[in-house]
Amino acid sequence: MKLKKAVVWGSFLLLVTGGGAALNAQGASGEVMPADPTPGEPGAIPASPALKNRSERASDQMERQGERMENRGERREERGEKMEARAEDLRTKADQLESDGKIKEAQILRHRAEMLDKKGERMQNQGERMQERGEKRQEHADKMEKRAEWAKDHPEAADKMAHHREEALERRGERKERRGERLENRGERREERGERLENRGERMQGRAEKLDAAGHEKAADRLERRGERMENKGERMQNQGQRMQNRGERKQNRGERMQDRGGRRGGRGRK
Repeated sequence: MKLKKAVVWGSFLLLVTGGGAALNAQGASGEVMPADPTPGEPGAIPASPALKNRSERASDQMERQGERMENRGERREERGEKMEARAEDLRTKADQLESDGKIKEAQILRHRAEMLDKKGERMQNQGERMQERGEKRQEHADKMEKRAEWAKDHPEAADKMAHHREEALERRGERKERRGERLENRGERREERGERLENRGERMQGRAEKLDAAGHEKAADRLERRGERMENKGERMQNQGQRMQNRGERKQNRGERMQDRGGRRGGRGRK
């Protein structure tokens, strides 16, 4: 997001600086520079209809997403409040059971009430965060809409900005692809470590069996438990490594798609 903003404002400043230089040249020579043709007049550079439609569609879609997220957040917050109310009812019932001498049942109800309280609080916090995200998304949609309107009035500058965005997208794709490769390599290394640990655990259990056969039951039992723990840890590491490799592969694919999108929009093809 920060990168996009930087690219947009950088392009805008370049445009303004270029305009300032043209005015200075006009003042020095004393000649009146011809004004740029306004959109619709002969000689004006038309803004890309696809770009305009894409911006408008993206703005509408983001606004709808923001509204949905805000509504979901409200519903989640309400559910959290209901859970807290249910927890309060359970506490009242627990007090009644306690006064009747049913201590164990009262303790169970109090424990359930405590769990409901925690869950309700979590839900309310999640709901608040979702509402905040929804509001931010809608604000962003408003900015996108204003940007689309500006692009209609300034087609040439909009095309320059689009070009910069495409280059930035391609660069981001390259970075994402590299990160994906690094993640995949880390996953492979973790998987190998997991295999080594699993093998060590198996060897330990083999030694434990020999100790047990020799009559050292306690030592055999300890070694077997250590071997099991090591084997389980190795298995977990292998699973983590596989997941990391899958994530890395997905990142690389996303990076490639981003580069394709940047190259296709800019008409340059893949680097």
